[in-house]
Amino acid sequence: MAYRRPLTPTQMVVITILWLALVIWIISSGLRLDGLTILMLACSGVTVFYPIIKSWRERKKKKK
Repeated sequence: MAYRRPLTPTQMVVITILWLALVIWIISSGLRLDGLTILMLACSGVTVFYPIIKSWRERKKKKK
């Protein structure tokens, strides 16, 4: 696997804000919050926050 630099703190914040804006937009759009919608929001959260947490831990480990 090719080496990839960890995300910068600015990138982490921007990705988080964009994801939160999307979630707020979906919730406020008036759609019913059924099980499938909640499942998709949870899956997207895992997809978005896994690389962010991984990069954060990698940066934290390099500081020590």
